[in-house]
Parts: sequence; C-alpha cells; structure tokens
Amino acid sequence: MAVSAQLQQLEDLRSAVRRLPDSGPLSTFRVELLRLIDVRATGVLQSEAPAPAVDRRVRQALARLEELHARPAVKLGDVAAHLRLSRYHLGRILMTHTGLGFRDHLREARVRNASRLLATTSLEIKEIAAAVGYTQAAQFCRHFKHVAGVSPGAFRRACVAGDQFAAPATAVNESHQPTSNIC
Repeated sequence: MAVSAQLQQLEDLRSAVRRLPDSGPLSTFRVELLRLIDVRATGVLQSEAPAPAVDRRVRQALARLEELHARPAVKLGDVAAHLRLSRYHLGRILMTHTGLGFRDHLREARVRNASRLLATTSLEIKEIAAAVGYTQAAQFCRHFKHVAGVSPGAFRRACVAGDQFAAPATAVNESHQPTSNIC
C-alpha cells in the first residue's frame, strides 16, 4: 500500500478516535489509541527513508505480527524464524527499540483490531475474541481491559450510545446491539 494511502487511513482513524468523549470510561482508551496511531504514522513516514538494519527488523517484526495476530498460538519464535533471527535476539531488539516486549505488541495488535470490530460490527464479544486470536473470551476481556482501560462490552456500549463508530447494518445483527455481554 502506498505511503499516502496508509497516512490517509491513519488520519481517518485519528478523526474517528477524536470523536470519542474526552472524559468517562473511554478517555484512557482514546488517549492510548491516539498514541498508537501517532506511533504507526511515524513508522509509515520513516519507512520512506533508508533505515538501519535493526530498525528495519523491528518494523518487519511488527508487520509480521500484524499479519499473524489472529492466530491463537502466535509465538516469538514464529516471527523470529520469518526474519531469520533467534527469538532471544528479536525479543531484545523489540524491547530496546520500542520499550515493549513481544507479548505486549501481540496484545496491542489484537486489542486494536478488536476495538475496530467492536465499533463497526455487531458480532458477539466471543466471536470477536476468536477473530483476533483468543481461544477464551475471558482472557480476551482481561487483555482488552488491561490495554484499553475499559471492558469490551463497555467500549461497545459507549460506541453505540455515542454513535461515534456506527457501522452500516450487517447481516449478523441489523440493530447494532450486542447480542451477548460476556464481559
């Protein structure tokens, strides 16, 4: 995808996130999402310029993680093998260059995609959990709340009530209402 198209998508996402309330249960999640969007935009801009090998490996690792995040059993070794690095070395360079470990990046990728699904679909929370790589909905709910600061159910209710992320009706559920509230 062209850099300009990626930046336009990120700007569209940033605009949607800015419509979330500044206060209340989504304020922490809003701030974190805006930070992640800025980090991603910086990465897109930096990808145009030649980068040192380590920075390129970090970007490649994070891109591979985005591709694999929906698998239930993504391991550091899977991503490292793809990049022809040892898992120890990849873990070290991720921590050194991003300040986060592999599991944190995996969790953030899953929550980022889950929040999009929660805001734009009426899939049940357990279906979203499975779609982003969790085998247990309870674990998904714990991770979502840890990263986002609110439960998936509270996030969806806020999106539906505020109509910030209202999506076109889907075949799953025409009312935009969650059909299950696991969390």
